[in-house]
Amino acid sequence: MGDPTGACRLPEIRVLGPIDVLADGPVDPSHRRRLTELGIFLALTPTCPTTGRVEEAVWPGRHPAPATRHSALSRLRGWWGVDEHGDPYVARHELRVRARSDWGRMCELTGYTGGIATLTTVPTPRLVEALTLVRGAPFGSVQWRALDWSDRLRIDMEYLIDQIATEVLDRAPTGSGLARLAVSARSTAMPWAS
Repeated sequence: MGDPTGACRLPEIRVLGPIDVLADGPVDPSHRRRLTELGIFLALTPTCPTTGRVEEAVWPGRHPAPATRHSALSRLRGWWGVDEHGDPYVARHELRVRARSDWGRMCELTGYTGGIATLTTVPTPRLVEALTLVRGAPFGSVQWRALDWSDRLRIDMEYLIDQIATEVLDRAPTGSGLARLAVSARSTAMPWAS
């Protein structure tokens, strides 16, 4: 039986592998790629971005008409839906969204806030859970030079995955399931480094 309020679950951003968004509403397949890029950019940008930053990130080298941007935000709002109070996950009058992400979960599990990762006090089960979030290379399905804004974030993701794998390998017996998981996650996220 559906939710009588019509509420959708919080949209989920997936970037620790091929990019994807899991949301409950309908989305036209012809708009899905662009809306995915828009939603991911808005969800992973820590402060409310300017219109210019959104346009450069999602429509690089182009200056779409305001109607194009508004239409994309409206479609994104319809796809992502509303919470139990009827509030949309995509704000109506500002460039702000509410979503969870695999990257945010990894940071939460490890206490990572940028800079040097300090993982020696993080319990092993949390590190293992963080490694299980890795489905491939960060932003793996993105075409070369697409989503240029994500370059710095990709580097942070690769760094943290490498550090988590190293910490798990330091703790796990050689050849154990944990050791295999750490090696697999590292090689999955950074196949070029294997």
